[in-house]
Order: sequence, then C-alpha cells, then structure tokens
Amino acid sequence: MNTYLEAWFDENVFIGLSGCWLFAGYGYVEHLAIDDTLRSRGYGKQLLAQILTRAPLTILEIDPLTSEIAHKRLRFYQSMGFHANPWAHRHPTYHQGIADHELLVLSYSQPIDERQYQQFARDLGHEVMGRE
Repeated sequence: MNTYLEAWFDENVFIGLSGCWLFAGYGYVEHLAIDDTLRSRGYGKQLLAQILTRAPLTILEIDPLTSEIAHKRLRFYQSMGFHANPWAHRHPTYHQGIADHELLVLSYSQPIDERQYQQFARDLGHEVMGRE
C-alpha cells in the first residue's frame, strides 16, 4: 500500500490538493479539492486524470444526492468515467462522538462487484481509518 498527499500547482499558483491510497488491485481517492477561486477552469479534470493513471480501478466517495452540489459532483465524476455503485456504504467517522455517515461509492472505469466493495470497506476501515 502506498499513500499520496499532494499539493498541485500551475507554475507557482496553488490549485488544489489530493490524498490518495494505492492498494493491491485499486486506488482510493480520499480527498480531492480545487481552490474555490479556480474552479470551472479544467483543473479538477486535469488533476483527476493524472491520479487515474496510477490504478486502472479507482474508488472514491461522494455525499448522498441530497443537494445540487452533490448532483454536480456526481456529474463531474461521471464525465470522467466513474460509475455509481449500489452498495449501501457508511464511511467511518474521523472523530469520536460523531456518527459514521452515508456516502455514495463511485468507481472508475467500471462498476465494482460485491467482493470488490467488501475489500474496499475492509481497507477503508483497517488501513485508512486504523480501525480493528
């Protein structure tokens, strides 16, 4: 397993950051953020395209589709070749006292099957979140 926490620049201008994990057989994008003032300029697509070269199968999570911004994120990721998956998913909380939260699991370049989802859920809990 490898982890990447990267700051992305266009020449000397900071454009965003990403946090990714490479596991056996797939990659996981934990964080991808573009500076608010630089959105809608193609930077997100450029960064994500570079990240996707690391693993032929890549998984990420987005908020449930309860807001326009969540729908916009889904459209963005679908435009990059991601697929929504049907697995009921609760992301472990980062902070004690806060409940786990529901997220939608997306995968590139194809949907994942139940075995792949279960492996991701195990890796997320054990490796990413450090849970037993």
